This record gives sequence, structure tokens and C-alpha cells, in this order.
Amino acid sequence: MKEGVSGAVKPVTVERDDHLQTIEDRIMAEIPEDVQNDLERVVVSARQIIYDKKTHKQVFNGMRDIDEANDARKVALGVTAILTIVNRESNGKIPVELYVPAGVLVAVDVIRFMVDSGMVEDSTEFTGNVVEEWLAAAMQKMGMGKSKPPAAAQIPPQGTAQAPQGGLVGAPL
Repeated sequence: MKEGVSGAVKPVTVERDDHLQTIEDRIMAEIPEDVQNDLERVVVSARQIIYDKKTHKQVFNGMRDIDEANDARKVALGVTAILTIVNRESNGKIPVELYVPAGVLVAVDVIRFMVDSGMVEDSTEFTGNVVEEWLAAAMQKMGMGKSKPPAAAQIPPQGTAQAPQGGLVGAPL
């Protein structure tokens, strides 16, 4: 925080490419209105785990303690763990068609937190790596092995953002 001319505290704004907001906007634009509330409930539940005083430290210490040099993989495994908790607490009620968009939105939240905390640099490359690693981890958890993420979930290079073909809801896991 910086002091303004009048002595009032003003928030410091960080200039950055807001590719994370673009990802969120693209996902929400692709989700049919009749399931948007379900998706938002999943993401809010994940945020409660991420930001709750009781679980916040456990989540980020857990990611830090993962024996993996790749930060994107650590974040991906953390997102997988968070969604596993949300799914367990909802008695397995996360709709399969919302699992991928929910995971990407949760990954965006975790990345945003880590960037704002100075833990990682803000870049489309890092975000793309996290999403790719998360999709691979999610597919492995579901017994599908490691494969290339669906085209709808891939992050385009900076400056080339376009709506994904076919949308996210129908994308294969």
C-alpha cells in the first residue's frame, strides 16, 4: 500500500497481462447457463478450502512439500487434491462435464494467489503448463493415463485468444 497525496492509503496496482481473467471469461462463456450455478458452487467450495484459515496453510504447504521440481506440476497436483476434497465433501456430486472447467478455474485462482504473493512469475507459459499438468494429473486420477489435453482446454499463445472449438463442456477428459 502507498500513501496518497491526502495521506489516504491507496492499493498498489500491478501492471500485468490479465490472461487469467481471459481464461475465466472464456470458460464461463462456454458453460451453458443451466449449469453455471453448479460450476460456481464447485469453484466457491474450492476457494473456501484455499482461503480458509484452517486449510490455507495446509494446502500451500502441501503443494510446497510435493517432491517435484516443476512448480506447474506442484500447482496441478494441489488443484487435483482440492477438487478431490470438494468432490468428497459433496458426496461425489461434481458433474463430470464440469470437472475440467472447474479445475481450470481453480488453477487460475491458485496461480493468481501465487503471483500476487510473489511465489511465481505471471506468464501465459506458466499458466499453460499448470493447465496441461492438471489435465494430465486429473486424467491419471480417473484412470485414463497421461495424454494430450483436449483442444478446448489448451491455452493459446498470448494475443491469439479465440473461443475454443466445440466448447469445454463436451470436451473429452
